[in-house]
Amino acid sequence: ELLVEKLPSDGTVMDLKHEIAVCCGHLVEVQQLSYEDLALNDDRQKLRECGLKGRAAVTLVLKSLDVDMHIETLRAKGSMRE
Repeated sequence: ELLVEKLPSDGTVMDLKHEIAVCCGHLVEVQQLSYEDLALNDDRQKLRECGLKGRAAVTLVLKSLDVDMHIETLRAKGSMRE
């Protein structure tokens, strides 16, 4: 469980994942977040719509990363070259 001290009032689930990536070093792609009994699956959803505000305890589960799939995704985005 992560204790998030200050949540941006207009932030999204993806914004929170980026903050976790910066502070904890976990890739956004491997993060599965939940708050209370709610899975935070929609990266575009506003945090306040999920009931998150002020301080919140968020559960973080790290999914395994299919390395080959990740490389293909990066190549498709043009982020990685041979």
